[in-house]
Amino acid sequence: MTGFTQRATIDPELNEIHVLSGLSKDKEKREENVRNSFWIYDINDQATKDNPSKSLQEEEPCPRFAHQLVYDELHKVHYLFGGNPGKSCSPKMRLDDFWSLKLCRPSKDYLLRHCKYLIRKHRFEEKAQMDPLSALKYLQNDLYITVDHSDPEETK
Repeated sequence: MTGFTQRATIDPELNEIHVLSGLSKDKEKREENVRNSFWIYDINDQATKDNPSKSLQEEEPCPRFAHQLVYDELHKVHYLFGGNPGKSCSPKMRLDDFWSLKLCRPSKDYLLRHCKYLIRKHRFEEKAQMDPLSALKYLQNDLYITVDHSDPEETK
C-alpha cells in the first residue's frame, strides 16, 4: 500500500484495527483503475483479512486522499467524509459526500445452525441416492430443524 492514503480506526472491544486505503496524493503513483481497499487486522490473532463482503457492495465511494474517516465504536459504524478524488483535470476539487460502512458479521448461533444444515444436507443427498424413503424421513425430521423458516432466503 506504499504511496496510498491510509486511514485507520481501532475497535478496542473487538481488538481490531480497520484500515481504509485510498488514493495517492502523488500524481506519478496514481493508477487509473485504483479502488478503495478495506482491511481488518485482528490484534489478538495478529492476522489481517480483506473486507469479505466487498464483492457484494453495489455502490462504494470513489478512491480519494485528504479525507476524514471516523469510527463510532458504540454503533460499530465507520463514517467517511470528503477528500480529493485526484482528478488531473481538476486538482483542487473537493468532495462533499458522506458515506457510512457497517460491517455485518454472522452470529455464532447462525454459523452453528448453517454448519449443521450443510452437513445434514450432504447426508440427505447421500441417502436420496440409496434409499429415497429414508431420505424423505431424514428431510422431514433432521434437515427441517436446521432451516430458519421465518427467513425467505433460507426457505427457497
